[in-house]
Amino acid sequence: MPQKFNIKVAHCGKISITEDEKPVLRLDAQNPDDLKKLPHMENLFLEILRQISSDSRLKGFSEFTKGLNLALQQKNVVGGNISHVKTVKIGDTYEIIVHDSSKTPRELTSMVPRINPDEIIGRKKELEDLHRLLFENKKAVLVNGMGGIGKTVVAQAYVFQFYDEYEHFVWITWTSGDFMQDIINDATLLRNLGISEKETNSEFIYREVLRKLRNLGNGKPNLLIIDNAEFGLEKHLQEFPSQPDWHLLVTSRRKIAGLHPRELDFLNEEDALSLFRKYCSIIADEDQIR
Repeated sequence: MPQKFNIKVAHCGKISITEDEKPVLRLDAQNPDDLKKLPHMENLFLEILRQISSDSRLKGFSEFTKGLNLALQQKNVVGGNISHVKTVKIGDTYEIIVHDSSKTPRELTSMVPRINPDEIIGRKKELEDLHRLLFENKKAVLVNGMGGIGKTVVAQAYVFQFYDEYEHFVWITWTSGDFMQDIINDATLLRNLGISEKETNSEFIYREVLRKLRNLGNGKPNLLIIDNAEFGLEKHLQEFPSQPDWHLLVTSRRKIAGLHPRELDFLNEEDALSLFRKYCSIIADEDQIR
């Protein structure tokens, strides 16, 4: 089914976009706060705004035009990259029909594991800290700690607890010793990003994955998790999509330069006892546990 968007433009610069009579976007071309939203808009809406930007009622709003063009350049939205867009002007209303209505899945990789935080013990503060560092401090965060301390579980609990605050998820587990290979080995990721399975150049596939990830934006941030990272990740950090459109969360036993460390320590005594009781029912005497 094609998507249909009706667009109305007022002489005062107010733009409204509706889909099936439901409002999906309102924008004031002379409001600086609205213009700041342009770089974070979904590519489809940027393309729609590009198509109506020549409307005579928008001629006097040069800041809007400049902001739109800058957002299009930053997100590499090139003319014609949205398939079969047809624009029809009916009186004061544009009707834009997008015949390719395929949606990019929220979970882009073959696996985005998660666990309800209620099922784990003693990591509430860690989850709150990760959320603050990623959302407020705009950091790329490393969950750091010794093997077996629960780094992966914390990352899974973070995905579960804050799932609705993200648009897309990518979960890459470092398994091969070659991070680029771990990326291109995920056939689901390549398929969801529209990368041809016939392409054989590994370097090209890797660069194309990163380019397409950087172009994903829809108001909400996206989340890239790299689990069990090893030496060598540092050289890739500058290539990754970054804030504000993407949050990066890494788990590793290693110290990794360029990431903000959030050390994962042992549970406190009370939580450790709770964990022990949960999985060991043989010892009934509390004094023996202590």
